[in-house]
Amino acid sequence: MSASSVEVTLTKAGRIKVGYPAQLLTDDGTHIAVRAEWAGTGVRDFGFVRFEPGDVFTEHYWRDRWYAVKEVRSSDGVLKGWYCDVTRPAVLDGHQLTVEDRGA
Repeated sequence: MSASSVEVTLTKAGRIKVGYPAQLLTDDGTHIAVRAEWAGTGVRDFGFVRFEPGDVFTEHYWRDRWYAVKEVRSSDGVLKGWYCDVTRPAVLDGHQLTVEDRGA
């Protein structure tokens, strides 16, 4: 893993939901931003948006806030949308970024 790479681990109720490699864009001590490709398998259709292989997520996490904000773009750069997760504050330990999803 390079110096600008992190492994993002999203957990829920004490279990790992998903883990994936990401590029660390910024870390100012409070706000952490990473960029990663869609980590799911295949297509996930929510009706109002589809997450597909090649989609790029720019994810914003905070060490002092209980949410995360994510921008989603298609592989050709077209904005698909933004969404917000209710989370515990993010923890970055070395190259491991852990975020606990608190949403329903």
